[in-house]
Amino acid sequence: MIEVSSKEAAKLLKNAQCVMITAHKNPDGDALGSCLGLKRALQNLGKKADVYIDDHIVSNYQILPGIEAIKQAYPTECFYDLCVVLDCEVERTGGSAAFVAQNHLPVLNIDHHESNPKNADYLLLEPHSAATGEIVYNVIKEMGNLFDYEVATAVYTAIATDCGFFRYANTKPSTMLAAAEMLNYGVQPHKISERLEERSYEELKAQAKIIESIRLEGDGKIALAMADKAMVESCETTEGFVDIARFLRGVDVSVFLKYVSENMTRVSMRSKDTNVAAVAESLGGGGHQRAAGCTLQEDLPAAAEVIVVALKAAMELDKNAD
Repeated sequence: MIEVSSKEAAKLLKNAQCVMITAHKNPDGDALGSCLGLKRALQNLGKKADVYIDDHIVSNYQILPGIEAIKQAYPTECFYDLCVVLDCEVERTGGSAAFVAQNHLPVLNIDHHESNPKNADYLLLEPHSAATGEIVYNVIKEMGNLFDYEVATAVYTAIATDCGFFRYANTKPSTMLAAAEMLNYGVQPHKISERLEERSYEELKAQAKIIESIRLEGDGKIALAMADKAMVESCETTEGFVDIARFLRGVDVSVFLKYVSENMTRVSMRSKDTNVAAVAESLGGGGHQRAAGCTLQEDLPAAAEVIVVALKAAMELDKNAD
């Protein structure tokens, strides 16, 4: 593994002729925006580039130019000379991981998650960045400032969504400056936020039920919200539901538990003080200090108890450290 700078990553990309771009399953705004922004920038440089996402993409993201060209079926022969993995490590990309391994493709991994295992051929890892989109912004500038409306819309969306539209603690001056620059290319923040915040009637009703499911633990410092099978099936996306309990007075950690199957639960956590990345990593997941997640091989009630025990232990350690 070779750690690279934004300038060195840009050189690798400029030297490639045909680039495969991919990101994690269950893609969010940062993953999709980073992929599509980099693809368009490479095309502006005269390169061939394709984006592969091995999962369903919710309709809210149709606002992103070029999203209709995202591929899910892999070619029988490999004509790529570089794979760029964004916002995760290659193992979390699903089918792309198998395609890369089978064809011995060199991997440039661009990420901002502290839990990244650092096992790519080339790694550009910046945990201090608010979003992978912020790192991609710097790489595109190093490639020759290849911005246009399409690149800017994708990069802005990547940055804005991963810092809660500039409300989260990971928002820094560099974050806002990068996003602000994208407005010079015609990006309209209100249209992006309106489209991404749209919910169907069924999803809004499900959200009301999730609010009813909230329970408090750990002297009111932990808030758990759950989406059972019926709720999940009524929603195209549950993105953002982890924030439902985040604003409760006295709550440090907001937890959203989502039904995947009878013996599998996806867990998302947001915090004000507790290092939820450490908790997630101890359970096989990862993320950031204030935003992390994992998947547990448990049903919803059992998964809730596992998370509560782990969070209480982490909070007790923090208390003793003080």
